[in-house]
Amino acid sequence: MADCKNEQMGIVQIADKQGTDERINMSITDVMYWLDKMQEKDRLIYTKEEIERLNRQIYCRCLETGDMFDIKEIVKEYSPAVWPGICISRADVKKKLGAWQESPCDWTEKDGDNQITVLLPNEPVVIVRESLCKEWYYLYARNAAGWVRKDCIADCGGSDCDIQQRNGRQPDFYVITASRWRTECNPKDKCVSQIPLYMGTILKKCNEKEFAGIPYNGNIAALFPVKNQNGQYEERAIQLTQAAGAVCGFLPCTAENILKLTFSMLGEVYGWGGSLDSRDCSMMVHDIFACFGICLPKDTTGLQSLKGLDIFMDLTSYSKEEKEQILTRLRPGAVLGFPGHVMIYLGKTGQDYYVISQTGHFYQKTDTEFEKVTVNSCVVNSLSVYRKNEKTWLNSLTYCLLYDF
Repeated sequence: MADCKNEQMGIVQIADKQGTDERINMSITDVMYWLDKMQEKDRLIYTKEEIERLNRQIYCRCLETGDMFDIKEIVKEYSPAVWPGICISRADVKKKLGAWQESPCDWTEKDGDNQITVLLPNEPVVIVRESLCKEWYYLYARNAAGWVRKDCIADCGGSDCDIQQRNGRQPDFYVITASRWRTECNPKDKCVSQIPLYMGTILKKCNEKEFAGIPYNGNIAALFPVKNQNGQYEERAIQLTQAAGAVCGFLPCTAENILKLTFSMLGEVYGWGGSLDSRDCSMMVHDIFACFGICLPKDTTGLQSLKGLDIFMDLTSYSKEEKEQILTRLRPGAVLGFPGHVMIYLGKTGQDYYVISQTGHFYQKTDTEFEKVTVNSCVVNSLSVYRKNEKTWLNSLTYCLLYDF
Protein backbone atom coordinates (compact mmCIF):
# COMPACT_ATOMS: atom_id res chain seq x y z
CA MET A 1 0.00 0.00 0.00
CA ALA A 2 1.55 3.27 -1.09
CA ASP A 3 0.70 6.02 1.37
CA CYS A 4 1.74 9.55 0.65
CA LYS A 5 1.33 12.86 2.46
CA ASN A 6 1.52 16.48 1.49
CA GLU A 7 2.86 18.04 4.68
CA GLN A 8 2.94 21.51 3.19
CA MET A 9 -0.82 21.57 2.80
CA GLY A 10 -1.49 19.32 5.77
CA ILE A 11 -3.32 16.80 3.61
CA VAL A 12 -3.16 13.05 4.00
CA GLN A 13 -3.82 10.88 0.98
CA ILE A 14 -4.35 7.23 1.84
CA ALA A 15 -4.98 4.18 -0.27
CA ASP A 16 -8.57 3.00 -0.31
CA LYS A 17 -9.78 -0.34 1.01
CA GLN A 18 -9.46 -2.01 -2.36
CA GLY A 19 -5.71 -1.44 -2.38
CA THR A 20 -5.65 1.13 -5.18
CA ASP A 21 -3.82 4.35 -4.40
CA GLU A 22 -6.75 6.75 -4.59
CA ARG A 23 -5.12 10.18 -4.55
CA ILE A 24 -7.53 12.80 -3.35
CA ASN A 25 -6.58 16.03 -5.10
CA MET A 26 -6.16 19.38 -3.45
CA SER A 27 -9.84 20.25 -3.91
CA ILE A 28 -10.56 18.64 -0.55
CA THR A 29 -8.97 21.72 1.01
CA ASP A 30 -11.65 23.85 -0.65
CA VAL A 31 -14.86 24.15 1.34
CA MET A 32 -16.88 24.22 -1.89
CA TYR A 33 -15.74 20.68 -2.66
CA TRP A 34 -17.69 19.48 0.37
CA LEU A 35 -20.60 21.90 0.06
CA ASP A 36 -21.23 20.91 -3.55
CA LYS A 37 -21.67 17.30 -2.40
CA MET A 38 -24.41 18.28 0.06
CA GLN A 39 -28.12 18.69 -0.33
CA GLU A 40 -30.01 21.34 1.68
CA LYS A 41 -26.74 22.72 2.99
CA ASP A 42 -28.53 25.91 4.07
CA ARG A 43 -31.21 24.09 6.06
CA LEU A 44 -31.43 25.31 9.65
CA ILE A 45 -30.12 22.68 12.08
CA TYR A 46 -31.18 24.53 15.24
CA THR A 47 -33.62 27.40 15.62
CA LYS A 48 -32.99 30.29 18.02
CA GLU A 49 -35.39 28.78 20.54
CA GLU A 50 -33.74 25.35 20.26
CA ILE A 51 -30.32 26.91 20.84
CA GLU A 52 -31.53 28.70 23.97
CA ARG A 53 -32.93 25.43 25.31
CA LEU A 54 -29.75 23.63 24.34
CA ASN A 55 -27.59 26.19 26.15
CA ARG A 56 -29.63 25.77 29.32
CA GLN A 57 -29.10 22.00 29.20
CA ILE A 58 -25.36 22.37 28.59
CA TYR A 59 -24.99 24.98 31.31
CA CYS A 60 -26.87 22.93 33.93
CA ARG A 61 -24.84 19.82 33.12
CA CYS A 62 -21.51 21.68 33.18
CA LEU A 63 -22.36 23.37 36.49
CA GLU A 64 -22.80 19.87 37.94
CA THR A 65 -19.49 18.62 36.52
CA GLY A 66 -17.51 21.77 37.30
CA ASP A 67 -16.82 22.54 33.64
CA MET A 68 -18.69 25.88 33.86
CA PHE A 69 -19.25 28.44 36.61
CA ASP A 70 -22.14 30.70 37.61
CA ILE A 71 -20.16 33.93 37.87
CA LYS A 72 -23.17 36.06 38.76
CA GLU A 73 -23.88 33.79 41.71
CA ILE A 74 -20.23 33.95 42.80
CA VAL A 75 -20.39 37.76 42.86
CA LYS A 76 -23.69 37.70 44.71
CA GLU A 77 -22.48 35.25 47.36
CA TYR A 78 -18.95 36.48 48.02
CA SER A 79 -19.06 40.24 47.31
CA PRO A 80 -17.21 42.44 48.31
CA ALA A 81 -14.43 39.85 48.73
CA VAL A 82 -14.67 39.22 44.98
CA TRP A 83 -15.51 41.70 42.27
CA PRO A 84 -16.53 41.61 38.58
CA GLY A 85 -14.35 42.44 35.65
CA ILE A 86 -14.27 42.32 31.85
CA CYS A 87 -11.61 40.80 29.64
CA ILE A 88 -10.20 43.50 27.34
CA SER A 89 -7.88 41.35 25.22
CA ARG A 90 -7.31 37.70 24.42
CA ALA A 91 -5.91 36.30 27.65
CA ASP A 92 -4.19 33.03 28.56
CA VAL A 93 -5.61 31.25 31.61
CA LYS A 94 -2.97 29.41 33.66
CA LYS A 95 -3.39 26.72 36.31
CA LYS A 96 -0.58 27.93 38.54
CA LEU A 97 2.11 30.56 38.90
CA GLY A 98 5.79 30.19 39.70
CA ALA A 99 7.15 29.16 43.07
CA TRP A 100 8.40 32.50 44.34
CA GLN A 101 5.95 35.36 45.02
CA GLU A 102 3.36 33.70 42.79
CA SER A 103 5.17 34.95 39.70
CA PRO A 104 5.33 33.04 36.42
CA CYS A 105 9.03 33.83 36.08
CA ASP A 106 10.14 30.21 36.55
CA TRP A 107 7.49 28.81 34.21
CA THR A 108 8.66 27.67 30.77
CA GLU A 109 6.89 26.86 27.53
CA LYS A 110 7.68 23.19 28.16
CA ASP A 111 5.08 23.21 30.92
CA GLY A 112 2.25 22.92 28.41
CA ASP A 113 -0.14 21.48 30.96
CA ASN A 114 -0.12 24.84 32.75
CA GLN A 115 -2.22 26.34 29.94
CA ILE A 116 -5.94 25.89 30.60
CA THR A 117 -7.61 27.97 27.90
CA VAL A 118 -7.97 31.57 26.73
CA LEU A 119 -10.56 34.28 27.30
CA LEU A 120 -11.79 36.58 24.54
CA PRO A 121 -12.42 40.33 24.74
CA ASN A 122 -15.74 41.18 26.41
CA GLU A 123 -15.89 37.94 28.41
CA PRO A 124 -17.13 38.69 31.94
CA VAL A 125 -15.10 37.42 34.88
CA VAL A 126 -15.11 37.38 38.66
CA ILE A 127 -11.81 38.45 40.24
CA VAL A 128 -11.00 36.46 43.37
CA ARG A 129 -7.55 37.68 44.35
CA GLU A 130 -4.34 39.30 43.18
CA SER A 131 -0.95 37.61 43.02
CA LEU A 132 1.83 38.68 45.37
CA CYS A 133 3.75 40.09 42.42
CA LYS A 134 0.72 42.30 41.59
CA GLU A 135 0.76 41.16 37.96
CA TRP A 136 -1.91 38.45 37.93
CA TYR A 137 -5.52 37.87 38.98
CA TYR A 138 -7.01 34.56 40.00
CA LEU A 139 -10.50 34.66 38.49
CA TYR A 140 -13.54 32.75 37.35
CA ALA A 141 -15.04 33.00 33.86
CA ARG A 142 -18.03 31.08 32.58
CA ASN A 143 -15.81 28.38 31.08
CA ALA A 144 -12.65 28.43 33.19
CA ALA A 145 -10.94 29.35 36.43
CA GLY A 146 -7.27 30.25 36.76
CA TRP A 147 -4.59 32.93 36.67
CA VAL A 148 -4.79 35.74 34.09
CA ARG A 149 -2.53 38.75 33.63
CA LYS A 150 -3.97 41.90 35.21
CA ASP A 151 -3.35 43.98 32.11
CA CYS A 152 -5.92 41.83 30.27
CA ILE A 153 -8.72 42.59 32.76
CA ALA A 154 -10.65 45.80 33.50
CA ASP A 155 -12.30 46.30 36.89
CA CYS A 156 -16.07 46.83 36.68
CA GLY A 157 -16.18 48.82 39.91
CA GLY A 158 -17.89 46.33 42.18
CA SER A 159 -21.09 46.09 40.15
CA ASP A 160 -22.36 43.00 38.36
CA CYS A 161 -24.37 45.01 35.82
CA ASP A 162 -21.77 44.45 33.10
CA ILE A 163 -21.82 40.70 33.65
CA GLN A 164 -25.57 40.66 33.13
CA GLN A 165 -25.32 42.72 29.95
CA ARG A 166 -22.56 40.79 28.23
CA ASN A 167 -24.15 37.46 27.53
CA GLY A 168 -24.89 38.00 23.85
CA ARG A 169 -28.62 38.46 24.36
CA GLN A 170 -28.80 42.22 23.94
CA PRO A 171 -30.76 43.01 20.77
CA ASP A 172 -27.94 44.93 19.10
CA PHE A 173 -24.59 43.18 19.01
CA TYR A 174 -22.06 41.91 16.51
CA VAL A 175 -20.25 38.58 16.37
CA ILE A 176 -16.78 38.36 14.83
CA THR A 177 -16.69 35.41 12.41
CA ALA A 178 -13.19 35.90 10.97
CA SER A 179 -10.69 33.50 12.49
CA ARG A 180 -8.36 36.40 13.34
CA TRP A 181 -8.59 40.10 12.61
CA ARG A 182 -7.03 43.36 13.85
CA THR A 183 -8.70 46.71 14.33
CA GLU A 184 -7.50 49.50 12.09
CA CYS A 185 -4.58 51.67 13.16
CA ASN A 186 -5.88 54.55 15.30
CA PRO A 187 -3.11 56.99 16.31
CA LYS A 188 -5.62 59.08 18.28
CA ASP A 189 -6.60 56.18 20.57
CA LYS A 190 -3.95 53.51 21.07
CA CYS A 191 -6.30 51.54 23.35
CA VAL A 192 -8.24 50.37 20.29
CA SER A 193 -5.49 50.54 17.66
CA GLN A 194 -4.39 47.29 16.01
CA ILE A 195 -6.26 45.19 18.58
CA PRO A 196 -6.52 41.50 17.61
CA LEU A 197 -10.03 40.03 17.59
CA TYR A 198 -10.98 36.38 17.20
CA MET A 199 -13.87 34.27 16.02
CA GLY A 200 -16.74 34.21 18.50
CA THR A 201 -16.03 37.61 20.07
CA ILE A 202 -19.23 39.54 20.86
CA LEU A 203 -19.25 43.35 20.65
CA LYS A 204 -22.07 45.78 21.35
CA LYS A 205 -23.37 47.96 18.56
CA CYS A 206 -22.26 51.56 18.61
CA ASN A 207 -24.93 54.25 18.42
CA GLU A 208 -24.53 57.50 16.49
CA LYS A 209 -23.55 59.52 19.57
CA GLU A 210 -20.82 57.06 20.57
CA PHE A 211 -19.55 56.93 17.00
CA ALA A 212 -19.34 60.70 16.61
CA GLY A 213 -16.03 62.00 15.34
CA ILE A 214 -14.85 58.68 13.87
CA PRO A 215 -14.61 58.43 10.06
CA TYR A 216 -17.27 55.96 8.99
CA ASN A 217 -16.14 54.96 5.47
CA GLY A 218 -18.90 52.38 5.26
CA ASN A 219 -17.49 50.28 8.09
CA ILE A 220 -19.43 48.84 11.02
CA ALA A 221 -19.28 50.69 14.35
CA ALA A 222 -18.97 48.70 17.58
CA LEU A 223 -17.99 49.24 21.20
CA PHE A 224 -14.79 47.69 22.54
CA PRO A 225 -13.91 47.23 26.24
CA VAL A 226 -10.82 49.08 27.48
CA LYS A 227 -9.21 49.91 30.82
CA ASN A 228 -8.82 53.55 31.81
CA GLN A 229 -5.92 55.03 33.78
CA ASN A 230 -7.55 53.92 37.03
CA GLY A 231 -7.89 50.34 35.83
CA GLN A 232 -11.67 50.75 35.47
CA TYR A 233 -13.77 49.44 32.61
CA GLU A 234 -14.77 51.78 29.78
CA GLU A 235 -16.04 51.37 26.22
CA ARG A 236 -14.56 52.93 23.09
CA ALA A 237 -15.93 53.05 19.58
CA ILE A 238 -14.09 51.04 16.94
CA GLN A 239 -14.55 50.33 13.25
CA LEU A 240 -15.04 46.80 11.94
CA THR A 241 -14.09 46.33 8.30
CA GLN A 242 -15.57 43.63 6.11
CA ALA A 243 -12.51 41.48 6.82
CA ALA A 244 -13.71 41.08 10.43
CA GLY A 245 -16.69 39.09 9.20
CA ALA A 246 -18.86 40.91 11.74
CA VAL A 247 -22.52 39.87 11.64
CA CYS A 248 -25.39 41.44 13.52
CA GLY A 249 -26.63 38.80 15.93
CA PHE A 250 -25.70 35.14 15.70
CA LEU A 251 -25.29 33.30 12.41
CA PRO A 252 -27.97 30.80 11.35
CA CYS A 253 -26.81 27.34 12.41
CA THR A 254 -26.51 25.54 9.06
CA ALA A 255 -24.04 22.97 7.77
CA GLU A 256 -22.85 25.49 5.18
CA ASN A 257 -22.00 28.08 7.81
CA ILE A 258 -20.29 25.51 10.04
CA LEU A 259 -18.02 24.34 7.24
CA LYS A 260 -17.21 27.84 6.00
CA LEU A 261 -16.15 28.93 9.48
CA THR A 262 -14.12 25.76 9.96
CA PHE A 263 -12.25 26.05 6.68
CA SER A 264 -11.32 29.65 7.49
CA MET A 265 -8.93 28.11 10.07
CA LEU A 266 -7.31 25.63 7.69
CA GLY A 267 -3.53 25.72 7.98
CA GLU A 268 -3.43 27.67 11.24
CA VAL A 269 -0.88 26.51 13.79
CA TYR A 270 -1.98 24.18 16.59
CA GLY A 271 -2.03 25.86 20.01
CA TRP A 272 -2.58 23.74 23.12
CA GLY A 273 -5.25 25.40 25.26
CA GLY A 274 -5.17 28.44 22.99
CA SER A 275 -1.42 29.01 23.31
CA LEU A 276 0.68 30.41 20.43
CA ASP A 277 -2.14 32.85 19.71
CA SER A 278 -4.06 29.96 18.18
CA ARG A 279 -6.41 27.10 19.07
CA ASP A 280 -6.43 23.43 19.92
CA CYS A 281 -9.12 21.01 18.73
CA SER A 282 -11.75 21.76 21.38
CA MET A 283 -11.25 25.53 21.26
CA MET A 284 -11.67 25.43 17.50
CA VAL A 285 -15.03 23.70 17.95
CA HIS A 286 -15.99 26.11 20.76
CA ASP A 287 -15.26 29.24 18.70
CA ILE A 288 -17.09 27.94 15.63
CA PHE A 289 -20.31 27.17 17.48
CA ALA A 290 -20.08 30.40 19.50
CA CYS A 291 -20.89 32.16 16.23
CA PHE A 292 -24.31 30.48 16.34
CA GLY A 293 -24.87 31.35 20.01
CA ILE A 294 -24.11 27.80 21.20
CA CYS A 295 -21.97 27.86 24.34
CA LEU A 296 -19.91 24.66 24.58
CA PRO A 297 -17.23 23.67 27.11
CA LYS A 298 -13.73 24.66 26.04
CA ASP A 299 -12.02 21.28 26.52
CA THR A 300 -12.61 17.68 25.51
CA THR A 301 -13.35 16.58 29.08
CA GLY A 302 -16.19 19.07 29.25
CA LEU A 303 -17.54 17.95 25.88
CA GLN A 304 -17.57 14.32 27.00
CA SER A 305 -19.50 15.34 30.14
CA LEU A 306 -22.47 16.15 27.88
CA LYS A 307 -23.21 12.43 27.58
CA GLY A 308 -26.91 11.85 28.09
CA LEU A 309 -28.06 15.13 26.55
CA ASP A 310 -30.07 15.14 23.33
CA ILE A 311 -27.12 16.51 21.34
CA PHE A 312 -24.81 13.65 22.40
CA MET A 313 -24.67 10.31 20.58
CA ASP A 314 -22.64 7.69 22.46
CA LEU A 315 -20.67 5.54 19.99
CA THR A 316 -18.66 3.60 22.56
CA SER A 317 -20.35 0.24 21.97
CA TYR A 318 -20.70 0.60 18.19
CA SER A 319 -18.74 -1.62 15.83
CA LYS A 320 -16.73 -0.21 12.95
CA GLU A 321 -19.46 -1.17 10.50
CA GLU A 322 -22.13 0.52 12.62
CA LYS A 323 -20.04 3.70 12.85
CA GLU A 324 -19.63 3.69 9.08
CA GLN A 325 -23.39 3.38 8.64
CA ILE A 326 -23.91 6.41 10.90
CA LEU A 327 -21.21 8.45 9.14
CA THR A 328 -22.72 7.68 5.74
CA ARG A 329 -25.99 9.25 6.91
CA LEU A 330 -24.45 11.96 9.08
CA ARG A 331 -24.71 15.55 7.94
CA PRO A 332 -21.34 17.33 7.54
CA GLY A 333 -20.67 19.84 10.31
CA ALA A 334 -21.29 17.42 13.18
CA VAL A 335 -18.68 17.14 15.93
CA LEU A 336 -16.93 13.76 16.24
CA GLY A 337 -14.70 12.83 19.13
CA PHE A 338 -12.74 10.30 21.12
CA PRO A 339 -10.91 10.87 24.44
CA GLY A 340 -8.51 13.77 23.93
CA HIS A 341 -9.61 14.89 20.47
CA VAL A 342 -12.59 16.40 18.64
CA MET A 343 -13.07 17.20 14.97
CA ILE A 344 -15.63 18.47 12.45
CA TYR A 345 -17.07 15.88 10.08
CA LEU A 346 -16.83 16.66 6.35
CA GLY A 347 -18.25 13.63 4.59
CA LYS A 348 -17.25 10.63 2.53
CA THR A 349 -14.99 10.61 -0.54
CA GLY A 350 -14.05 7.35 -2.21
CA GLN A 351 -13.90 4.72 0.51
CA ASP A 352 -12.86 7.08 3.31
CA TYR A 353 -14.60 9.44 5.73
CA TYR A 354 -12.96 12.83 6.19
CA VAL A 355 -12.71 15.34 9.03
CA ILE A 356 -11.05 18.69 9.69
CA SER A 357 -9.46 19.54 13.03
CA GLN A 358 -6.64 21.16 14.89
CA THR A 359 -4.26 18.32 15.65
CA GLY A 360 -0.70 17.79 16.77
CA HIS A 361 -0.02 14.45 15.10
CA PHE A 362 -1.38 11.12 13.97
CA TYR A 363 0.11 7.84 12.75
CA GLN A 364 0.22 6.06 9.42
CA LYS A 365 0.71 2.35 8.95
CA THR A 366 2.33 0.55 6.04
CA ASP A 367 3.31 -3.09 5.62
CA THR A 368 6.66 -2.37 7.24
CA GLU A 369 6.31 0.79 9.31
CA PHE A 370 4.11 2.51 11.86
CA GLU A 371 5.03 6.15 11.36
CA LYS A 372 4.20 9.24 13.43
CA VAL A 373 3.20 12.22 11.29
CA THR A 374 3.67 15.52 13.10
CA VAL A 375 1.20 18.12 11.85
CA ASN A 376 0.67 20.84 14.49
CA SER A 377 -1.93 22.52 12.33
CA CYS A 378 -5.56 22.63 11.28
CA VAL A 379 -5.77 19.92 8.64
CA VAL A 380 -8.12 17.78 6.59
CA ASN A 381 -7.51 14.06 6.98
CA SER A 382 -9.17 10.70 6.65
CA LEU A 383 -10.52 8.77 9.63
CA SER A 384 -8.35 5.88 8.47
CA VAL A 385 -5.26 7.46 10.06
CA TYR A 386 -4.08 5.88 13.31
CA ARG A 387 -3.56 6.76 16.94
CA LYS A 388 -0.54 5.66 18.97
CA ASN A 389 -2.48 2.61 20.22
CA GLU A 390 -2.67 1.44 16.56
CA LYS A 391 -6.41 1.99 16.36
CA THR A 392 -7.74 4.10 13.52
CA TRP A 393 -9.54 7.34 14.28
CA LEU A 394 -12.68 5.69 12.92
CA ASN A 395 -12.43 2.74 15.32
CA SER A 396 -11.59 5.15 18.15
CA LEU A 397 -14.72 7.32 17.81
CA THR A 398 -16.69 7.35 21.06
CA TYR A 399 -19.22 10.14 20.53
CA CYS A 400 -20.89 12.53 18.15
CA LEU A 401 -22.18 15.98 19.10
CA LEU A 402 -24.62 18.44 17.50
CA TYR A 403 -25.44 15.90 14.84
CA ASP A 404 -28.08 15.95 12.15
CA PHE A 405 -29.14 13.43 9.51
